[in-house]
Amino acid sequence: MVALTSKFLSSETCGDPWGAMIAASSGEIRRLASVWRYSSIPITVPENVADHSFWVILYSAMIHLELQCQSTKSQGRKYGKQDVLLNILLKATTHDVGEAMTGDIVRPFKYSSSVLKEAIDRAERSMMNALPASVNIFRHMCQSDDDEINTYVNAVVKAADFMSLYQFMRREVLRGNCEIRDFVGRMVKDLDEMSKCAVPSGMKYVPYPLEKLGAYYRRLATAATKLHMMTRETRGEVI
Repeated sequence: MVALTSKFLSSETCGDPWGAMIAASSGEIRRLASVWRYSSIPITVPENVADHSFWVILYSAMIHLELQCQSTKSQGRKYGKQDVLLNILLKATTHDVGEAMTGDIVRPFKYSSSVLKEAIDRAERSMMNALPASVNIFRHMCQSDDDEINTYVNAVVKAADFMSLYQFMRREVLRGNCEIRDFVGRMVKDLDEMSKCAVPSGMKYVPYPLEKLGAYYRRLATAATKLHMMTRETRGEVI
């Protein structure tokens, strides 16, 4: 049945960009709903990459709107444009598309070495470039001629990615899953590092929105630390 469907779609897409988009989204991209996250970590309720992408999209919009509330008038005029929000949402939508082919690579392993991280990123880019143009168009649309806008877009989506991670871990802990304690501890360390990296020491001028996101990461790190303590208390290790 799958082979017949693929043959039908390919026969209908010759010279037809809309048909090509339907075929691509029915193939490579559709597999995101079958790629399960946290593959080597014991969890109670699984989450696939498609689920995760939805939350990153939602949190990206929420973070962007909050940053606009905290921005100056000049910042609002530059970063509050509709095309900036569009780029954020498109970036959030496609940020894990490569995992349709690579599968989920857990963060502790992926970030265990800068050399490994760079190699994985190169492999994902190579696979993304091999996707049909009807899918890759999203990646092209996410680019802006303004480097500061691109930095802003990437920073917001990265913050939303961490928010999705924190919220998933929080739900797991509230369900009574304490086997993820070590993973929650790693999340705390990562958030602490992000709060430092958001505003590098010695930087005289901190570009928007890094000074705002620095405070965001500190608050998120504090919440994650409390979550980590909750897993210890549940195991009876803290009196």
